[in-house]
Amino acid sequence: MEQAINEYHAITASPGGWELKRLREKVRYDEAQVLYYEEQKGRQEGISEWNIEIAQKLLK
Repeated sequence: MEQAINEYHAITASPGGWELKRLREKVRYDEAQVLYYEEQKGRQEGISEWNIEIAQKLLK
């Protein structure tokens, strides 16, 4: 744990360290947004498929 803390201090102390940290956070945020979007899209598709199944059953 101490090694991780020391590396964190070394990175954040350097001029490029803050930019690197910012970019990593942006990547994590962007990945989370993509996963959320795909999850919502999948739910909508699932709901649509479910509605089609119900409609087909009602027609029978």
